[in-house]
Amino acid sequence: MSELKDQQARNRIEKDALDCNMVVLAGAGAGKTHELVERMVNYVCTVSSQIDRVAAITFTRKAAGEMRGRFLLRLQERLAQAEGPEAERLQEALDRVDQCFIGTIHSFCGQLLRERPIEAGIRPDFTELDQREETRLSRQVWNEFVQQCFETDDPRPEVLEGLGLRPNDLLLFFNQRGQFSDLKLKDLPVEKPALEGAVRDALRFMDEVAAHLPNPLPEGPDDFIEVFEKARRFVAHGKLESDQEQATFLNILHGLEKKEFVLKRWAPNQKFAKALKSELRDEFVERVTGPALTKWRQYVYAHVVPFINDAVAFYDQKRLATGSMTFQDLLLRAKDLLRDHPHVRRYFQSRYQSLFVDEFQDTDPVQAELLLYLTGEDTEEKDWLNLDPKPGSLFIVGDEKQSIYRFRRADVETFRLVGQRLEATEGRIEQLNTSFRSLGRLCGWVNDAFEPLFGGFEPKHQAEFAPMLQFKDDGQDACCVRQISLDRVYRHSRNTIVEEESERIASFIAAALAGQTEFNQLGKGAILEERAKPGDFMILTQTRSKLPQYARALEARGIPYDVSGGGQLGDLSEIKAFVEMMEVVHQPD
Repeated sequence: MSELKDQQARNRIEKDALDCNMVVLAGAGAGKTHELVERMVNYVCTVSSQIDRVAAITFTRKAAGEMRGRFLLRLQERLAQAEGPEAERLQEALDRVDQCFIGTIHSFCGQLLRERPIEAGIRPDFTELDQREETRLSRQVWNEFVQQCFETDDPRPEVLEGLGLRPNDLLLFFNQRGQFSDLKLKDLPVEKPALEGAVRDALRFMDEVAAHLPNPLPEGPDDFIEVFEKARRFVAHGKLESDQEQATFLNILHGLEKKEFVLKRWAPNQKFAKALKSELRDEFVERVTGPALTKWRQYVYAHVVPFINDAVAFYDQKRLATGSMTFQDLLLRAKDLLRDHPHVRRYFQSRYQSLFVDEFQDTDPVQAELLLYLTGEDTEEKDWLNLDPKPGSLFIVGDEKQSIYRFRRADVETFRLVGQRLEATEGRIEQLNTSFRSLGRLCGWVNDAFEPLFGGFEPKHQAEFAPMLQFKDDGQDACCVRQISLDRVYRHSRNTIVEEESERIASFIAAALAGQTEFNQLGKGAILEERAKPGDFMILTQTRSKLPQYARALEARGIPYDVSGGGQLGDLSEIKAFVEMMEVVHQPD
């Protein structure tokens, strides 16, 4: 077999540059975790057999478990072939392999905090909350905070209600704010906007539209007309005197912005409908509802922020007093511990002399900050952006193209920033592009399809394109990618589309399992074996809300499946109903 095109980079990663920091950019299926494990084993063989001085950090518990197993297996395999001092090092590492930390960033932070709870300002017996426990506790504390506001005659709930917000409307914002409590929110006073002018313009717009609206509607309303009629009903039953009513009215009309037209339903006034669709609606939204609602929301926001900040502080105090730690608490407390206590930072730097970080594209700024505190040479420096990692102390692998957790603050900029810090301290950046996972034709299709797309975005926010290099043969499938086409669905109903699509996909999988498709073949490179296995298939969706529909279609055909990323068990309507029933039994009053 010919040498891999990126083999020299793999050699440097595994053996030749163990004394320097390194960033490895590796695409999907390029073997980045394999290279990380190989580097760890070679570190044991040539640098230090003190396995408790090494820590490997990854994104999920499942990935950590797999990495732990692979590391143990490679140590055993290398020991079977080693002799002399190398064998002694490997044996020492194997004898103490349970002392090597391999786990998630959150569990690593928990370990740091348990060793130094006093300096961290937390209870030594703190408990770590899982997602379910955190959700329950946050709701409980939110209710306590709101109740306290009413009991102490705090005027803010009444003010917020006058702005159209009830306490439950703010619960989601409270939870999101709690997840990113280290970020400061803008808290600037905003003058109350006058909405009367916008309301007058909106009423004139409605009069113009109503004059051209067919009456009756023989074929029923289109999406635009439905929203328009909702606004008419709101005007008919309200006085539009209060700020809240005016804002609600403008918000309803603002919803016309993206509603669909069915021109034949406007007969005989299709000409006006075309002008409304192409010009009049957009002009109305841009000139009237858009600016007015922006000013209103800024005014409401200025009232909400102080209230939410106080609620988050109340929640923080409750957790601190009870010794309850969320995942975010673990990160922030560990980061602050290392930043504010140089002697603690020096202790942990001597304790963990080399960090190996997998899936670094999923790392947010707080986690990156923590890693640089653990590896930075200047233990007195508090600004993590000024820290230079010690040579050989940090090895990270990841793929910029897989940085999909921007909503969790993980993005390409954080990845690149840390990479630049490492490169500035004589570190190396290596790239792995050989795909051990995909057949050759699929590699070619992906390269042809995506290379033009990557060039259409601002490089600051978009990963650079890197071609997938072929390792496997082309395979027997000349197409390698196919598209399912559905007949036109009335009003593009998402539920109907998912129902039809899930049935077709499940039927195809069932046929493949029975060996009844054109893809069931024999021989090397076969698309599917003579009888496919359930594990040969994976269904990916843009959102998780419709996953149960695909699961039901598979279940109806007796096909075993595993749902990943489908949300918490408590999100299922059946479970919610069961929990509500049990709560009634437990607390009948």
